[in-house]
Amino acid sequence: MKPENLSISHIATIFRVSQNEIFEISQNMDRYLIGPISTYVNDKWREIYSPTYPFIYDLKRFHNALQRWGFSHNAVHGGVKGRSCASAAMFHLGCRHQANRDIKDCYPSIKRDLLRDKLEKRGFNSYVSSLMANLMTVDGAVPQGSPISSDAMNLYLYDIDQRIASEAGKLGVAYTRTYDDMVVSSTKPAHTKRLAEMIDDSVVANHLRVNEKKKVKNGFKYSYEYRTVHGIDVTSPKGLRIDDDQAAKALRQIQDYLISAKSLTPDSFYPVLYKRKIAMGWVHYVKCINPKHGKHLNSIVNAGDRKALHAIKKTVPLELNSKWWLHNPFLLHFNSVANTHIFQN
Repeated sequence: MKPENLSISHIATIFRVSQNEIFEISQNMDRYLIGPISTYVNDKWREIYSPTYPFIYDLKRFHNALQRWGFSHNAVHGGVKGRSCASAAMFHLGCRHQANRDIKDCYPSIKRDLLRDKLEKRGFNSYVSSLMANLMTVDGAVPQGSPISSDAMNLYLYDIDQRIASEAGKLGVAYTRTYDDMVVSSTKPAHTKRLAEMIDDSVVANHLRVNEKKKVKNGFKYSYEYRTVHGIDVTSPKGLRIDDDQAAKALRQIQDYLISAKSLTPDSFYPVLYKRKIAMGWVHYVKCINPKHGKHLNSIVNAGDRKALHAIKKTVPLELNSKWWLHNPFLLHFNSVANTHIFQN
């Protein structure tokens, strides 16, 4: 679907409400996203928002619709169905010179008004642009934790992707972006550096910032240096391999979920649920490269699920199956009538 063909009725149908109701929902997103909740993930404190139940399913349907409509750039491998960090790494396999750029605090840096302007520039009409910008933001910015946050990022960064991909095609340089990580590589260092400088300029021009710390550490790699893409070793043209540091980080994050699940409480419910989401992300990441090791990590997540369910059954007077608490977190955490905790300490 072309952006100009998307209408308010399309979006309202996805959410199964009237056009008036979808506008009302979009203007009160703080009612449907719980947060921010400070959660320590990937060696950093992050402000996470958790969608309420059953609204999370509306957001997931909207995410799936955006995927079908194909609004993301072809160079994007994060938040796009059928693509992953592994598919991005394949484009850089065996390339001799590589540059990496990371956008600092990308999600909260994308403000509602900036997103709306980008959508209008892309071709969406003004009403649809305003509606989508409202649905994709809370407290004036794109939240981390919403099912459509990655779609918001991909729509916002489309201009950058188009500009870099166009120039990369002319110079014979490979370019990919996975969420906020951008990578260019080629056989000629001058071309790679030129594209890296273009990325720096484009990021700043779009009211964002390059992560200078990561730029100093992994900003440019020559052919004689060890090279990774999203933690995947691409140095050898023979095939992909998981970087040792990333493998250790994956295990650490998954074990962190297991430990947190053992001591699950009402107040820690949403942070633990988010940690599980991160843990499963690592499982899928590892499975793309090493299915056997990915299966082992998945067994640790399953152990955490059992610990969490055990903690829940101690206090919730309900007969639950093993995955009920994952699919219905809002009902578990809050009483649907009194808006209080179902289970107490």
